[in-house]
Amino acid sequence: MSDQMSRRGFMGAAATGAVALAGVALAGCSSTSASSEKSSEKETAVKPVILVTSFGTSYNDSRHITIGAIEDAIREKYWQDYDIRRAFTAQIIIDKLKKRDGITIDNMTEALDRCVEDGVKEIVVQPTHLMAGLEYADVKDELDKYADKFDKISLGDPLLTSDDDYKKVAAAIKENMASFDDGKTALCLMGHGTEADSNADYAK
Repeated sequence: MSDQMSRRGFMGAAATGAVALAGVALAGCSSTSASSEKSSEKETAVKPVILVTSFGTSYNDSRHITIGAIEDAIREKYWQDYDIRRAFTAQIIIDKLKKRDGITIDNMTEALDRCVEDGVKEIVVQPTHLMAGLEYADVKDELDKYADKFDKISLGDPLLTSDDDYKKVAAAIKENMASFDDGKTALCLMGHGTEADSNADYAK
């Protein structure tokens, strides 16, 4: 279904994990008619898509400095070659934002369907998930359903994948929390836990 490739391409830009490149299948036959040529030109002009996929948040005041900041970093680096789009995996968050604030955000299915409808030729799905937990598995399962609609779909890794990732994140936390290192303040990292194999990531 998907190609799992090195995530270093986005690491510097968004610090979220891996990226791998991909594409949507093109169907049809060759023709020399003017309408077909115009259609072909239109298809060629469609940018590949980087779909930034997040669990989502209903906190409007922090969304732009968390999920939004990652999307902006990716957009700043890749905007010339890619169309950057957003998808949330938490339907409860999507529904809440729609009802409370009138904000419409695609879920994975809607975002992928939109790519197909728009004639996108390449798609990169880059999650903002910290680890390969249940949400990440759901993303992979959803992509499997589109195996016959895309030539190639690429899925980036979550943030914590290699041992080196843990070291970099630990160093970033240490630097960011340096002002609290006063000998009196303790930093407690909390996770809700999961029945997935990735639960071992918490101890790590």
